[in-house]
Amino acid sequence: LIPPALTAVGDKLIDSALTDAVRGDQQARRLPWLHVRMPRYRHSRDDEKAILRHLISHDRIPVDTRRSNEVTKVATSDDRNEVLLAGHTLVGARGLSCIACHKIGRYEPRKVPLGTRGSDLKALGARMRPEYYLRWTRSPLRIVPGMEMPSYKKAVPGILNEDIDTQLTATWKALNDPRFTAPTDPASVEQFFTISSDGPARIVRDVFTNREDNGSGYTARAFAVGMNNGHNVLYDLDAVSLRDWTFGDMACQHTQGKSWHWDMGGVPVMAGFDSRSDILLRRRDKPGTKPIAPRLQHGISGRLMHYRNTGSGAELSYEVTFELDNNKRVRVPVTELIGPLELTGDVSGWERSLKLRHVPTSFDILIEKPRPGPNSVGRPQIESPDATEQVSVTWVDDRAGQRDYFVWTGAGDSPVRARIHFLTRLRRQLTQLKTMPHPSANAELVTTVPGFAGMRLPIDQSIMPTAMTWNNDGLLAFTSLKGHVFIAHDTDGDGLEDKLTVFEEGLAAPYGIIADGADLIVSHKPELIRLSDTDGDGRADTRTVVASGWGYTDNYHDWTCGIVRDSHGSLYVSLGSDYNQKDRPRDEARWRGTVLRVKPGGSIEVVGRSFRYPTGMAIDSQDRIFISDNQGVQNTFNEVNLLQNGGYYGVPSRYEENPGAMALWPAVQIPHPWSRSVNGLLILCDTKTEPQLLGHGIGCEYDSRFLVRFTVQQVGDTVQGACYYFSRPHQSAGGQNFVGPLCGAVAPNGDIYIGSIHDSGWLGGLNTGAITQLRRTGHMPNGIRELRAIHDGFEIEFLHPVDPQAAGNPERYAISGYTRKWSGNYATSDSGRHRVKIRSISVSKDARRVRLTVDRLKERYVYDVTCNCLETDDQPLWPATGHYTMTRVPKP
Repeated sequence: LIPPALTAVGDKLIDSALTDAVRGDQQARRLPWLHVRMPRYRHSRDDEKAILRHLISHDRIPVDTRRSNEVTKVATSDDRNEVLLAGHTLVGARGLSCIACHKIGRYEPRKVPLGTRGSDLKALGARMRPEYYLRWTRSPLRIVPGMEMPSYKKAVPGILNEDIDTQLTATWKALNDPRFTAPTDPASVEQFFTISSDGPARIVRDVFTNREDNGSGYTARAFAVGMNNGHNVLYDLDAVSLRDWTFGDMACQHTQGKSWHWDMGGVPVMAGFDSRSDILLRRRDKPGTKPIAPRLQHGISGRLMHYRNTGSGAELSYEVTFELDNNKRVRVPVTELIGPLELTGDVSGWERSLKLRHVPTSFDILIEKPRPGPNSVGRPQIESPDATEQVSVTWVDDRAGQRDYFVWTGAGDSPVRARIHFLTRLRRQLTQLKTMPHPSANAELVTTVPGFAGMRLPIDQSIMPTAMTWNNDGLLAFTSLKGHVFIAHDTDGDGLEDKLTVFEEGLAAPYGIIADGADLIVSHKPELIRLSDTDGDGRADTRTVVASGWGYTDNYHDWTCGIVRDSHGSLYVSLGSDYNQKDRPRDEARWRGTVLRVKPGGSIEVVGRSFRYPTGMAIDSQDRIFISDNQGVQNTFNEVNLLQNGGYYGVPSRYEENPGAMALWPAVQIPHPWSRSVNGLLILCDTKTEPQLLGHGIGCEYDSRFLVRFTVQQVGDTVQGACYYFSRPHQSAGGQNFVGPLCGAVAPNGDIYIGSIHDSGWLGGLNTGAITQLRRTGHMPNGIRELRAIHDGFEIEFLHPVDPQAAGNPERYAISGYTRKWSGNYATSDSGRHRVKIRSISVSKDARRVRLTVDRLKERYVYDVTCNCLETDDQPLWPATGHYTMTRVPKP
């Protein structure tokens, strides 16, 4: 409620802005966080002039002509583009860090204390006098005592001859340049990719915002490359088109609620890129005919094959299909090299070098030559050293305007080789980026899993594990929601991994990983991809697409999860549904909400349909695949489903081919809200983990932070079963609980590893995570090992013998049954809940099994069976309750 100081306001504001302020005529709230507002006065014209005259005469300091001219001369003597780049660097974290507190256009800093919030610096000259700006930035406290802003008296090294006056003037000019965009604040983003002047190129494959659409559109199947000379490029692999070209830092990753996306960094070099394909065919013998664009298949112009690092650049291989006049289709494989160019003087840039094979006879290749606009930076020039000609044509879709193309003439069976140079007169600023270190962690006890010693690994807390495996060297490899693949190492031999190395980065929310020889196969949103380290340096350098072709957009839920491999070598992945995306085009919806089988030869087939969000997948020793699905629309429980070829699972996608198909009943219905979000699954197939739990499954309950155990039973041709607590949902004495279990796997030595995240979208977290190792202690506390159905009741098997006398007492048990019928709401209440009467009890000779004969059982009901204090020492059982899914009542 404290109004801003008016000290020196007559010196601060230009005359027109000062007049608007006196009148109260400002159109925008410049300091929107302030509740206090200035009243709008109705001054007479004479009074208004008197106020303005007083403020200006009292406050305005005469211009120091000598100093002002010197500074202006130094700043304007440099190229306008260099001033823009220098200002962009100075405003950012490499320079004066103005972005730490100030809004700049669409950019707003995060988590700025109220007392240090700064006004919008974009186009500052529309309000402020440059002379005041220079005085203010040199010493704000001299003008307004107590002002929470530093004084800038020391120059930033490496920029504009390291003169602070020149740097401040360049910052002023850059902020008032219409081409200026805010630099990235590393403290306000999830990741910030930069490339050193001697570093290798970096590649990002995740969703990018489209600058040409003012941030409202996205490039989903993106391919971004950052080079060590400061040039960065963005491709749209769906359209096979160049989408952006920037200079400076490469890219940054943002989160907003459940949305994750990247923005290109640096300064945009030019505009004019769009989503139409860059590559066309033209009949050489019919020059008047329209060029032919690549044929769209499921909304996609090209199909990615593989890509790799080439040191300072990248190699990209894809395939485009053209449909000729005679309906003949030709596939043209394209290999494209992207790399930096360093030429004489201050000219720098990058090169597109393409090799196109199987170009049909009598056809030429046309590749677009983008047109630099009036707001381009660095006087960009786009040229080809070997094109046969240049043409301007109206594009094939007849949209307004023409586009320019370079032309290469085909040479029979030989490949067409094309080069395009993108050149500018820009010099990179040699400054150091000030970054905050990643949070570190110590090993911590996790004491919520009875029978297991839990230890949280002492590794970087910024990880967000989504899937795990062990590579052929026996090392833990895992994916992160932020796009990484890490290899974990135990450097001190204490049995706990304590160091991470990056095997891959820049993937799109990978949710599955499996080892394949020396390679790792990873499922991320656009593809199933093989990562290979061909040079032995410990990092992936070659990526080969194993499977793709499903509909894919920028939607947060467009996950590709898995992976499991059956005994025949086929891989299985699952795709998040699009059931609630009303405006999604059909071309972008292919196979959503399905489970896919990828055979060793590469063919893909749909195995299961109508899943909601099948994020967890596990396979047992019988090749049975179990898939989790979350409670929500049409799913009244969290589910563990048995995958059956051709099965439908109850949540039709937007363009489901058979929306009325009978849904298969889940193998295990996990009560909600007892559990709220069961995701990753694993099967205990090794006796080294815990012999008594062999064949049991574990589910990761994210929201309530515990682990679910489940068992299945074959009843005729139906698989059904029960679920139980595996870990306690709350912290126990002497240790911590899980952060938020999302995934898990069993190590070669039988240890269980659980990956947890605490993300901003689901739980409002800081996008951190942890991995917990669970090691068997040698004794499980007594509790329900397995709950099974019999024709007239239930059989309970315990982990250890129980007190026979107590076990034969009906008052020691409680059984209730209920079902749920979805009626259109997100959550569904119970129907038909009832108590089940126990008629008789029989206890086995070894006191480990109890048979409960009950009243009539109902099919497609869930039964909660609870046992109370059956041990001789009167210790409570763990678990004491089983939740059984009675899909079918067994026959006698």
